[in-house]
Amino acid sequence: MSFPVSQLFENEIYTFILYLAAILGCVGFAEYLRNQYHWSSENSRKIVHVSVGVLILSSRFVMSSSLPAIFLAGLFILVNIFAVLTGLFQGMHGTSRFSLGTIFYPVSFLLLVLLYWSTSPTVLLISFMILVLADPVASIVGENINNPALFTLWNDTKSLQGSLALGTTIFLITASGLIILPIHPVPLTSVLLISFIVSLLGMVSEAVSWAGSDNLSLPLLSAFILDISLHSSPAERNAILLWTLCALFFAVIAYRMKVLNAGGAAVAFLLGTIVFSIGGLPWMIPMGAFFVLSSLLSKLKSRF
Repeated sequence: MSFPVSQLFENEIYTFILYLAAILGCVGFAEYLRNQYHWSSENSRKIVHVSVGVLILSSRFVMSSSLPAIFLAGLFILVNIFAVLTGLFQGMHGTSRFSLGTIFYPVSFLLLVLLYWSTSPTVLLISFMILVLADPVASIVGENINNPALFTLWNDTKSLQGSLALGTTIFLITASGLIILPIHPVPLTSVLLISFIVSLLGMVSEAVSWAGSDNLSLPLLSAFILDISLHSSPAERNAILLWTLCALFFAVIAYRMKVLNAGGAAVAFLLGTIVFSIGGLPWMIPMGAFFVLSSLLSKLKSRF
């Protein structure tokens, strides 16, 4: 089954111009709200984040070629770099902490387009929609909960409530996308399994992110797991889930034994799951042996 495309114009240069104008219109509208109604930069940035994301996702349904999308992404990478360096467009870039998220945002879309535009549109749409919706939901929940449970795995402080909201949103987006979107018919049990794995890894990757790097890691990691899962047999999906839970268990044990700090344990969990998903146990055995031996050596060194 081919992915449905309804071209707006025979010449897609016109489609490119229309999308460019619409995106600039979203940015301009956010600036207007910020200046006219004294909206905070954080709120106007969320509007741009969601509206532009939904807009550019729709491009997969009206563009037969990926070139207009590639040019759009490349153009806004340059525009966003310039805006961050000069302090322009606070309605799009304003944030209470240092962040490069608005630069990572079009970079993520560009990479997803290059990897999945033709080969797996379902992966492209689901993974980028996770970025478009899940990240703002986590931010809104974290900012509006009274006395949130805060934690820091790396550099940025996160809230437990925000992380749970992110995971729930990722699960719902993934499950809905796998059911609704064409190309990859997946049994319901596999839909639930894949959605759980993607949401769990997404929560951890967002928790260890810094300076907006989740705008890059969250969609790309989601796309990777989706791609692997959709091209795996049911038995292979079960193996990935089992190893994901095992990797989480080992990461917790390593943290409790003070072999790794919280951030290191989270990264080890992500790395272990990714390596197993690619190569299975043959890839994990040398990695696991290295981890155990290096941990033992560090313990012995601390004693002597």
